[in-house]
Amino acid sequence: MTNFDFHDLGNIGPRFTWCNNKEGASQIWERLDRCILNSAALQKIPKAVTRHLVRVASDHSPIAFKIDEKKKDFGDEGMILQRKIIRTLKELFFWSKNKFKDLNKMKEELKKKILDLQHKEAVGIDWSVDDLLLLRSKIDELNVTLRRLSTWWNQRAKARWHEEGDVNSKLFHNFTTARRNGNRVNQIKDMNNKIQVEEDKIEEIFIHYFEAKWKARDCELSSWPEIFENKKCNIEKFTALTSEFSVNEL
Repeated sequence: MTNFDFHDLGNIGPRFTWCNNKEGASQIWERLDRCILNSAALQKIPKAVTRHLVRVASDHSPIAFKIDEKKKDFGDEGMILQRKIIRTLKELFFWSKNKFKDLNKMKEELKKKILDLQHKEAVGIDWSVDDLLLLRSKIDELNVTLRRLSTWWNQRAKARWHEEGDVNSKLFHNFTTARRNGNRVNQIKDMNNKIQVEEDKIEEIFIHYFEAKWKARDCELSSWPEIFENKKCNIEKFTALTSEFSVNEL
């Protein structure tokens, strides 16, 4: 799969897709069925996901291929604003991808222009100093565009191969799409141990978790020893504790 640029989408629902329908120690569960896409398909449908359905007429689970759906805003004003911000970030992401496409288009146009000028130079007819300067200018523009493309893919892949001299954009492309797909959370269990697969539900579970984690708590201090006036730090000790470390202390 890696050699031929195919990536597993992951799944929602039961972990396995096949069972031998036996009981006890003879029962076998496996994930035999998968949905895989190449990098080009992942670029067009980045939110694609597969769902394992209920086994009824076969010992294999049917697989449903789901593409992202548009949803209307609901909830309070804060949640609506948050969803709009998320959609804006997505639009900026695709805008960045379109800028990358413009760089590719610019690269091809520059290569064609350079080829025409070099052909004119080889023939030697009507070749002038201005044509020579134009050729050098186009070559310089092409080199800049290639560096911009390489930087774009290097940033998207978050890999260090570029530092070692590898500027293979296809390699960065495959690395980026696979990493993004692997980091996506497709399903999560809620407080009732029920699996939730909708994005809004997953987001709500995370919000509730961290709100409960960082909420203010009432501490019971009745069993702690009392602090008497004569046991408090005096000014001298307080100054020593709050002063900066010296070189000797370090």
